[in-house]
Amino acid sequence: MKKIKIGIGLTALLLIFFMTLGTLWNYSGLKTIEDSDKQNEPPVADQNEKPIAGESRKKQTPKLELTQEHINLEIGAIFNPIDYIKTAEDSYGYSVKDKVTVDTKIPTDKKGMYEIEYSLLINDKAAVKKKLIVEVKDMTDK
Repeated sequence: MKKIKIGIGLTALLLIFFMTLGTLWNYSGLKTIEDSDKQNEPPVADQNEKPIAGESRKKQTPKLELTQEHINLEIGAIFNPIDYIKTAEDSYGYSVKDKVTVDTKIPTDKKGMYEIEYSLLINDKAAVKKKLIVEVKDMTDK
C-alpha cells in the first residue's frame, strides 16, 4: 500500500513537472490571430528614421518656427541668430537646422530696429521664410 502511494505521488509529481516544462517551452510559440496578421505587414518606419529606398513616407509641409518674433538686445550684446530657431524640419519631418540661412547681420553696437529674414532651403530653394525683429537698445536709458 505504501509503494502504491509513493508511485501515485511520484507519477503526479512527474506529470506536473512535464506539464510545466511543456507550457514554458511552448509559451513563446503561442500567438494570437492579430500577431500572425502583423507578420505579413511591412514594418512601419519610425518618424526619426530616414526612409529606406522604395519606402513611401507621408510628406508634410516643410516647417520653420522661431522661438519668438521680436527680441530686445542691449548695445554690445552678442547675437547668434541660430539660437532663435525653434524648429526646422524638411518635408519628411527631419531636423534641418543646418539648411537655414540668415540674410542680415545685426550691428549690436548701434541702437535701432532691425529685421532678420530666415530661409529654410529645400533643394537649394527657399521653402519657408520667417522674420525676426531685433531691437537694439541702450538699457541704461529710460
